Amino acid sequence: MKAICYRFFHSPGVGVFFLLYGVVSCLSLISDFSSPGELFVQNLGDMGPPGLGLSVFSAVYMGAAFSRRTFQSQIAHGASRIKLLRNHFLLLTLVFLFLAYLNAGLPALLWAIWRGGMGGAYPMEYLLRLCLPAALLTTARGVGLLIFPFLFRDSVKTLMISLVYTLLVSVLTQSDRHTFPYSFYGLAPFPLWADVTVAILSLGILALTFGLLALYFRQTALR
Repeated sequence: MKAICYRFFHSPGVGVFFLLYGVVSCLSLISDFSSPGELFVQNLGDMGPPGLGLSVFSAVYMGAAFSRRTFQSQIAHGASRIKLLRNHFLLLTLVFLFLAYLNAGLPALLWAIWRGGMGGAYPMEYLLRLCLPAALLTTARGVGLLIFPFLFRDSVKTLMISLVYTLLVSVLTQSDRHTFPYSFYGLAPFPLWADVTVAILSLGILALTFGLLALYFRQTALR
């Protein structure tokens, strides 16, 4: 994991990618939301921007690792397939969470500084309670983006399939905002059991997906 983190933080393109993504995320400031709090709530539940961002990141970063045969070389030198898979799956998950928080937090923060507050309709306690379950739910909805780089192991295929997946999921789940579990994005304070249920379901989906991917990755030939 140390080697992966070192390569990640020392890749010159990573910093540029996050900088450009942060700039693009600020385009939501031109929307018609009434307050920074409302902007934060809606952006945190929007899978589109972080999904598109992770699609590009996976294609460029993970696709390059396979095309340069970095994975194959590490496995040939005795590294465990499952450990490599676990570390990179965790990396993609953390990047996705960071993109979700950045997409919601940066424009809301800039607007709040200019406005002088988040907006009375959205108390800070409510926004803080929303952070973890909403981001986990967004990641669970985008779980396909975490497995495509390992299934296709090709930058172009990963990018194309990921973009289609992101657009389809965003469209298909957009109409479900008034049903559980999306209803807790609403204005009324949601109960604690909703926090726990959404977190457990989201983590369960991620764990199950990793388990199935590990079974596949253990047997597949890496060429």
